[in-house]
Amino acid sequence: MQLSFNTELYFIYIIAFILVILEQFIKRKYIEIILYFFCVFIILFTAFRDPVSDTIMYTDVFNQMPDIWNLINGESLILDKFPLELGYLYLNSIVQFIVSAPQLLFFIIATISISAYYFLFRKYSPYIALSFFIYLSLLYIFREIVQIRNGVACALVLYSVKFLYEQKIKKYILIILIAASFHLTAVVGFSFYFINKILWTRKKILLVLFFGLIVTQIEWIYQVMEILGNMGLLYYRIAKYQGDVVAQQEVTLVKYLLYCFILAYVGLNNWGNRTKGSLENLLLGILVFGVLIQGSFHEFRELADRISSLFYTVLFLLIPIYLKYTRWKYIILIAILIILPFYFYRTVQWIYNPLQ
Repeated sequence: MQLSFNTELYFIYIIAFILVILEQFIKRKYIEIILYFFCVFIILFTAFRDPVSDTIMYTDVFNQMPDIWNLINGESLILDKFPLELGYLYLNSIVQFIVSAPQLLFFIIATISISAYYFLFRKYSPYIALSFFIYLSLLYIFREIVQIRNGVACALVLYSVKFLYEQKIKKYILIILIAASFHLTAVVGFSFYFINKILWTRKKILLVLFFGLIVTQIEWIYQVMEILGNMGLLYYRIAKYQGDVVAQQEVTLVKYLLYCFILAYVGLNNWGNRTKGSLENLLLGILVFGVLIQGSFHEFRELADRISSLFYTVLFLLIPIYLKYTRWKYIILIAILIILPFYFYRTVQWIYNPLQ
């Protein structure tokens, strides 16, 4: 079963790899059509594959959900037993009312996440297949296969960028609130509004990179969490996703430096429309804060990864947009196609050993 599951993941990835190459030679409208059906296939695979890791727990939650009326009336101890966000619990209860099969729940969640990426990429990415390939490489397994609530949050928070950029603030706020109803970390998406007000010059980016390396030497998070715990507030809730062993692990320095390098390379080069209010400036600013957050929370990898991933999703758009303007397009594209498959392979292995 494990071999079959892994093989299917690699099959999906190989198709995405081929589409990136085809994208350089055929018309965009054909790529969009192919990717549409490819996304349908991925949604079905994501929904009906065997549960692994966190999704085993989510299956148990689904099977123990009360009907929607009992949940509304508070007649269940489900909130005490599974302290999950209400939006996710209500969706579970509604699906349970329709059919007692968690596959429908996983289908709805996968449809929300993957559709959000597809329609956003189609609108804003100059290389839609490349955007999807980067997404599959960096986030798909972590968020759509394993941490599905955070997966919805990541997809919707990135999708909210569309409304923020188009100055449709009410819709932007609504999308963030919906995302937060699945995973509370999505509230960090409200910071995008203020990020969009800043012009991200080279000097500011250099300052952030310098500060980001300094904060990796500062240990503070456990002391703060102790204080919050003593005040009767949040105390190790996130650590309990997989236990204190995960909480005690730090962010991998090599991985963090890689994101710093991407920020330095893209941020310090002159390309595109980098004026205040532009899409390029907004995406770059979000990446800046992703680096800051991952560095600041370096002691607590689980927390750092879950929050910073909400910011790093902008790479799915930022890298293709950057390639549109650079004369090094094909060199960078080849590097991406060589490096990212190794990361994807490592992630597939991670599914069965999440503490590595």
